[in-house]
Formats: sequence, C-alpha cells, structure tokens
Amino acid sequence: MHDTTALLIELGSVILVLGILGRLAGRVGFSAIPLYLLAGLAFGHGGLLPLNASEEFIATGAEIGVILLLLLLGLEYSASELVSNLKTQYPSGIVDFVLNAVPGALAALVLGWGPVAAVALAGVTWISSSGVIAKVLGASSSDQPSPAFPGHRPSMGDTVESSDHAAGAARPTAVAAAPVLNSVVPNAGPSAGGSTVTLNGSGFVGVTAVNFGATPAVTYSVTSAIQITATTPAGTGTVPVTVRVPGFTSNAVNYTYAPTPTLTALAPTQGPSSGGTSVGLTGTGFTGVTAVTFGGTPATSFVVDSATHITAVAPAGTGAVPVTVTTAGGITGPVYYFYLGAPALISVSPSEGASSGGTSVGINGAGLTGATAVTFGGTPATSFVVDSATHITAVAPAGSGTVALTVTAPGGVSNSLNYTYVPAPVLTSLAPAQGPTGAGTGVTLTGSSLATTTAVRFGVTPAEFTVLSNTTIAALAPAGPLGSVAVSVVTLGGTSNSLPYLRVPPPMI
Repeated sequence: MHDTTALLIELGSVILVLGILGRLAGRVGFSAIPLYLLAGLAFGHGGLLPLNASEEFIATGAEIGVILLLLLLGLEYSASELVSNLKTQYPSGIVDFVLNAVPGALAALVLGWGPVAAVALAGVTWISSSGVIAKVLGASSSDQPSPAFPGHRPSMGDTVESSDHAAGAARPTAVAAAPVLNSVVPNAGPSAGGSTVTLNGSGFVGVTAVNFGATPAVTYSVTSAIQITATTPAGTGTVPVTVRVPGFTSNAVNYTYAPTPTLTALAPTQGPSSGGTSVGLTGTGFTGVTAVTFGGTPATSFVVDSATHITAVAPAGTGAVPVTVTTAGGITGPVYYFYLGAPALISVSPSEGASSGGTSVGINGAGLTGATAVTFGGTPATSFVVDSATHITAVAPAGSGTVALTVTAPGGVSNSLNYTYVPAPVLTSLAPAQGPTGAGTGVTLTGSSLATTTAVRFGVTPAEFTVLSNTTIAALAPAGPLGSVAVSVVTLGGTSNSLPYLRVPPPMI
C-alpha cells in the first residue's frame, strides 16, 4: 500500500510540474522542451531529486516521449524543405551539430550512460534545440511586420501551427520569413517565352513556385538563397513576377513581354561594298532595339525613328547579306541587302575636247549599270546615257586643263581617267598670204593651240595639211576663183578665227 501511494504521489507531482512548466513556457512564448529536459535530469536516475517509486514508469514514459518528440519535430519539416535547406544551410547545420548534439553526447558519457545512450541523448538535444531556436525566431518574427510587406503580420495562411499552440501548449514550429524579390534581369523578353532570366533578392529557401503573372515559370533553379534562374513562359504585356515559399509569396517585380519585331523592307536595297550607305528599315515592333546587323555585322550606327522605322548606316561588306533587327521581343526575319562592287573605267574616247564643252565622249568600263553621276573634274556631265553595263555616252561640260573623269554607281565611285580640255585654236599669220588660183601652193599657218587640228579650210574647201607643232601647220592651198578667201583651222578645241588668202591671176607675158 505504501509503495502504491508513493507512486501516485510522485506521478501526480511529475504531471503537475510538467503542466506548470508547459504553462509557463506558453506564457512567455517559449518552447517547454528544454524545461522538460531539465526536469528529467533533475528527477531522473542520478538527478538531484530522484523519484525511486516511479522510476520504472518514468523510464518507460521517457522512451515513448523521445519517440513522440522526434515524430512531432519531424512533422514540421517536409522532404523538399529538407533537401532545399541542405543545399544552402549545411554550414549552419555543422555549427548546429557541434553546439547542440556534441554537448548532449558528452553529458551522457560524463554520467556514465554509455555510447548508445550518448548517441540517443545527442539526437534529442540536437533536434530539440534546433526546434527551440526555430520557435524563438518564429515567435520573434510573428510579433513584427513582414519586411516584404510593411504592416503585415503572419496569418493562418502564413504559418502551420496547430490549435494547441493557441491554447498554450508549446511545440516547436518552423516559421519562414517572406522572400524579397529585388530585380528580374533582363526585365523584358519575347512574348513566345523561353528566355532565361535571373531573379535577385533574399529568402529563396524552400521555393515552391516562380510565377509570371498567374503562369508558372517553364523551369526554375534556386542557385542560392539570394538568386533564382528561371525560364519565362509565354505571355503578353507587363506581368508581376513573384516567388512562393511555404506560407509566403514575395513582393512583385514587373516583367514585360515585348512583341516580336518584323522587318518588311529596306530602302535602298543595295550599296557599295565599302559601306556608309544610309538605309531605311521599315517594319513593326521597333521598340527597345538593341542591334541592327548586315549579314551578322553590326550597323555602323542606327537611329530608331519610330516603332515602324529605323535609319541605319550599312557597314562594309560583299555580296547579298540578310539584314535583321533585334529587340527584347526577339529577332526579325531577314530582308536582303546587296553589296555592289565599285564601277571600273577602262578608256574614254576622245580623251580631249573643247574647253567650251559640248564634246560627246564615250566611256568604256564595267559595273556601269545604275550609274547616277558622270563628272569631269567634279563638274557633272551636261548629260549622259548608260548604254550598257560597259558603256556610257556623256556630253562634257565646259572646263580647262586636264581633269579626272569618274562615274558614280550604286557600288560606289569608279577609278578616274584623264580628260583634257583643249583651248580654241588661234591663227596669227599665213605665209604667203596670196597665190594662184590653181591648187598646190604651199602655205604656212602660224598661231596657237594647233596640235589637235582636224581640218584646214580655205573658205569651205578643205586643204591638205600637216601639223608641224602646236603653233605651225603646213598646208597646200586648193584651187579656187580669183579673189580673197577666209582660211580657218578646226581642232578639238573648236574652230579658229579666219585670215584672208588672196588668189591672184598669173602674170601677163
């Protein structure tokens, strides 16, 4: 009878003390587990106040209690949370093991409980202490507004707690903080999705979802507690990007789906291989343009005039190349631009002409199709006709001296050929200035610019002649009637002034 009474008294005392400790812990928002452990050490075998009568009952209850404790704590952590935490928190776990498991094992060995008991007690102190820490942090955070949402306090959807906590029965609860999303890089991409973006922030532990608007990311990878790499889904417009962890959703950062650009036309569609041509690009979706390329080579420069037009300067190139425009919405389909070789000049005939202009000149070469200009020393030809890809007929403008003749075509400016302006001829004297009416009298013509003489005329009758120098011509007077006749010279520079030649009758015998 005495033993039964003592047993009941001791058990009642134990239950009363545990209830008081639990109530006390609930009042201060602290876990009762460490208090229970201290009570166990105080009243157990080898403690300060061992309970001999109820020792067997307490020993059995302690074993059951350890199992229930481990089960209770295990319910607080899912497998996915465990794997995610192990990736980023293993250094903290090692420190936690050293600070919480090792002291438990050492305490068991000091008390002489043996290695098995040491391992068991180490597990109890490690897991329970970790739960206590989580509970303390959770209790502190529950009293403060969430940093991601000022003024917000955790609600029923934010943490997972049983109703017995509200009643004061303390239990370890893992409470996470809301993740904070600072930026999405890049913050725009094609409406078709498939872009890789980086989410920067904090609290990315145990991430369960990354959403673009209401659409989940195609894939995402939590690279660290402060960074996530995600693949965008398809979408339109501007949508909020959020990160979800158990019980919390982050603040939103906007991501813009840009329309896919299109390129429909170029003007002009061809230019010189040396580049430098200003090209107008017409299309749609030219917002946020990042590149304009000609066959993979960036344009020398470009200006986005509007959402439908770009002015770009073509780089150097050869042949036919695809032109594309790149925006946040993607890359356009190609429209081809043709690089043309510069025209080449071979000969010009005649290579001399009157300084007054008006000479018809034949220009021979290659690549003359589409010629836009023919110049004589920088002065445009009076007119020109492109007869073929190898020949142009031009009318020389007025000029002087020897000048460079060039042709400009879509492929650029040609090499140059010399063209010489010949001044008009001038006659100063005839010797003799008279002769018989019959043909054959030798006459010497003196003057200037006579080197290109093509004709010597006595009146309208041509005479035989020889150009002796730029100042002298030897001619044979043709037959003609008595009297005076005008003598003139025709050169590439034009027709000279005239001098009188007098035909006289033969002497009387």
